[in-house]
Amino acid sequence: MAGAPAYPLKELPEDACLTLLAYHALGAKNFDHHTPLKSFGEKIVMKCKGLPLAVKMLGGLLRTDVDSHHTLTSSARHASFISSYGIASKRLTVYHRMKRLRSFISLQPRPRKFAMLHLSQSVLGDLLSDLKYLRVLSLSHYCINAIPDCVGKLRHLHYLNLSYTEIERLPESIGGLFNLEALILRGCPYLAGLPQGVEKLINLRYLDIRETRSLQTMPRRIGNLVNLEILPKFIVGTENGRRLKELKHLEQLRGELLISELHKVKDAGDAKDANLHMKRGIDRLIMKWSEPLVDSRKAELEMKVVDFLQPHKDLQDLTISHYSGIEFPFWLGNPSHLNMVSLRLCGCRNVGSLPSLGLLSSLKELHIEGLDAVCSVGSEFYETIEPFPSLTTLEFKDMPFWQDWTHFNGAEDTEVPFPCLQHLMVRNCPLLKGRLPEKIDALVRLDIDSCPLLDASPAVSLSSLRKLYFRGCNEVTFKSLVNMTSLTTLAVENVEGLACFPIGYTSSLTKLEKLEDRDYAQNLACLKSLDVTSCPQFVSFIAGESDKELPSRLEAMKLSDCSNLEKLPNEMHNLASLSSLIVLNCPKLRSFPETGLPASMTSLTVENCQNLQHLPIGTKIGNKTSHLRELRIYECDLLPASPFGKGGLPATLKELKIHNCRGVKSLAEIVSDSGHQHHVQWLEDVRIFYCEQLGSLPRSLHKLSHLTRLTIFGCAALELEHFPPLPASISEFSLWSCPNVKSLPDKLHHLTSLRSLYIVDCENIKCFPRGGLPPNIETFEVRVCVNMEQHVREWGLHTLVSLQSLWIDGSVGGLGDMVCFPPEGDGNDHDLLPSSLTYLNLSDMRNLESLSSGLPCSLQRLYTRGCRKLRCLPKAGLPSSLEHLSISDCKLLKSDA
Repeated sequence: MAGAPAYPLKELPEDACLTLLAYHALGAKNFDHHTPLKSFGEKIVMKCKGLPLAVKMLGGLLRTDVDSHHTLTSSARHASFISSYGIASKRLTVYHRMKRLRSFISLQPRPRKFAMLHLSQSVLGDLLSDLKYLRVLSLSHYCINAIPDCVGKLRHLHYLNLSYTEIERLPESIGGLFNLEALILRGCPYLAGLPQGVEKLINLRYLDIRETRSLQTMPRRIGNLVNLEILPKFIVGTENGRRLKELKHLEQLRGELLISELHKVKDAGDAKDANLHMKRGIDRLIMKWSEPLVDSRKAELEMKVVDFLQPHKDLQDLTISHYSGIEFPFWLGNPSHLNMVSLRLCGCRNVGSLPSLGLLSSLKELHIEGLDAVCSVGSEFYETIEPFPSLTTLEFKDMPFWQDWTHFNGAEDTEVPFPCLQHLMVRNCPLLKGRLPEKIDALVRLDIDSCPLLDASPAVSLSSLRKLYFRGCNEVTFKSLVNMTSLTTLAVENVEGLACFPIGYTSSLTKLEKLEDRDYAQNLACLKSLDVTSCPQFVSFIAGESDKELPSRLEAMKLSDCSNLEKLPNEMHNLASLSSLIVLNCPKLRSFPETGLPASMTSLTVENCQNLQHLPIGTKIGNKTSHLRELRIYECDLLPASPFGKGGLPATLKELKIHNCRGVKSLAEIVSDSGHQHHVQWLEDVRIFYCEQLGSLPRSLHKLSHLTRLTIFGCAALELEHFPPLPASISEFSLWSCPNVKSLPDKLHHLTSLRSLYIVDCENIKCFPRGGLPPNIETFEVRVCVNMEQHVREWGLHTLVSLQSLWIDGSVGGLGDMVCFPPEGDGNDHDLLPSSLTYLNLSDMRNLESLSSGLPCSLQRLYTRGCRKLRCLPKAGLPSSLEHLSISDCKLLKSDA
């Protein structure tokens, strides 16, 4: 671990993993003579994700010979463990027998949204007590908040990884790990401190405490760890043993070092003793004082401290943050720092002038932010007539009193050049009256934001510029940027007085590909993307209402928050490359062009256009068949009762979403009852939300032969005695808050593709259709259906062999009257739930007092909520497979139940 660069190993190919598995599991070269087992082997290999150790161990554990299995486990040296949602102690039993294990690495499974990987302290403690020879232990990303004391008995441990866990402390016993070389605590947000025993870890080389926001102090006498090479963060304290001078003997430090809380230094000699100028291995240094600056801070002391913190000349990256001195240290800008490539000066609000940074010959990135006292930038910044020979990025941000920017050094007729500058940003400098530099010939990106007084003359030629972001400035300054012949992206927002481009203004922008026009937009020959946002004065695209010059290469257009926009260009149908159109929050827009939209359009989204009265939809647009695939209409209340009445929908449409459109009463047109059997043949996803007046659905939904998802939510006026039948292709059906729907689609049991079924808050549904539930359903949720009279015993849940997730409540199927669940008494009642179930949620069962032993042995996650009479859990215990138990609002249940 001493200094050699890391070499990332690639994963083993799947075919090689399969061969390895066959060797260790079957003693064979392949699965040729064990073909029935090959599919299982392939699934195992897939879960191992190319990790040979995992394949080897799993293969060994799968051996059928008991004696050889015992020999393998007892002699195993390396093991990895792939967890699911949580870890039950039974699943770790096999590792207890691996007494001579050298490494135990708990692997994170494929991430799942909202999933946490739980491991209790008792389970972990039992395991570690048996693994006394461990050298490597990794529990990264697990939901553990404490480490058992027995970890201190792992005297052979060299590597301990607890990164991205929820630990709050480490046990004092960790000080007994004298062989420990790496302790990784990165991403532990609740870690409040390190044990004092850390000072005894004399062989420690790697202590990673990045991203530990609760860590406020360092352990005392960390300076004793003279072999330490990686220490990304040092928090200055005031007590002996925690002061800045603890860095003195850490001569091996390399890489990144953040020194925070520097305002706590009481003696400038501590900074001198830290001896930073001799630590040549540190290539990135961050000096951080507290924020905000307060009057009690001693500026003179901080100036001495920062002078003594002079880094080695090989430093590459430096940040000085929230320093309260009135001037920067003497060494900053010294040309001897030949390797300095990045410099950040942030929040140093008392510094009145910038140092001579132009002499840093290798500097590539310079970020200056929050220097409140700086009023001018001039010759002192450049120092030479050819400053910043390598600078590619220059940023000035949040400089409230900066007024003058001079670009001359000595002779007033010769402006200093920025020969390599590619990115220039000037943001939130409200008093800046100076102008931009002229000699920025290599500039490819320019950001000007909230600089309303920026001078507009003379014109600045930007022939290399590709991206321009111009916000919160004046129109005259914008028009002074000329010769932008290479521009590909333009974003403009809140430019006072600018309502549209003048005709011919953009004729030189021959390479423009993307325009994010935040106050105006128009003809650009090569424009590909147009974004017009937050432009209250934007009325039309081109001065004089001429839209003949609309860019023929335009592919995407977005119009948002343009309160005075009343119409779109009449020639939009000629945009042969346009594929996406988004119109948001344009209250005066009443209609789309009568000429329609281009046939190339694949996606159309319209949202919160309250005066929009019709959509440009039809199976034909112009003389060409439409290619529209996605149609999303949200909050457009004035649309007609049948918004797709003229021509219906394009046959190519795959996704239809209609939300909060109060005027819509019928969607019959989405499916044709005429002889056009091909109509809307590709529609796959239909979602209808909060259409308050929607009274009917198409009678021929079953003709949508590719439909896989249908969601109807919050349609109070939808009154159906008989729900239209669904197509055989449906895989997800959701019906929420539709009080006047009185039945579910008939023949549900024929829908073999249906995997997810949600019936929620539908008070008039009394039973499931004759024939029962879909046979292959995996996720089933039925609740808040107060008139569901059909008893849960009659649902046939036990026949659903694929059911994994079930959420039910006390309003349905007699569950509100049950005292015990699953019910006891009848011998068949224990089959109420299928053996495939892994997730069960029981809510608001008002009379439930106990859970019975009828819970399936496959159950992994159990949730109960609002079962206020629940007193006891199963007498025989919960299923051994259970990994997560959540009980809320069940006040009678004892904590030791």
